[in-house]
Amino acid sequence: MAYFESTIIKNDLDITSTDFDADIADWGLKSDNEIDNLLYKTAVKARRITALPELPLTTPPESVKSASNSKVKQKYYEKQKNVDLALYHKKECQEKVQEYIDRLVVDQEIYGRVLH
Repeated sequence: MAYFESTIIKNDLDITSTDFDADIADWGLKSDNEIDNLLYKTAVKARRITALPELPLTTPPESVKSASNSKVKQKYYEKQKNVDLALYHKKECQEKVQEYIDRLVVDQEIYGRVLH
């Protein structure tokens, strides 16, 4: 299952035409892969790799979907050469990934289980 949601992305970016559909689909697939890599690296860095479910996630939580959507928006703004908004969405993506890892850590420490 894809993490990114093109309808939400197009709505957030106020895109009503189909001009960017191919780009969004391409960026979305790349973003999903980048999110998996970022999840893995963040979990390793936090020494919580055992808390991380198998990637790619079959039922991604909202924080992971939001992270991927932000990553796609980052790529859109990079193409538009809007550095400030690209950096904003990059930071937002990283925060959402960290939020998910934090949830994994808490869930594993309290309940001894891995979130899926």
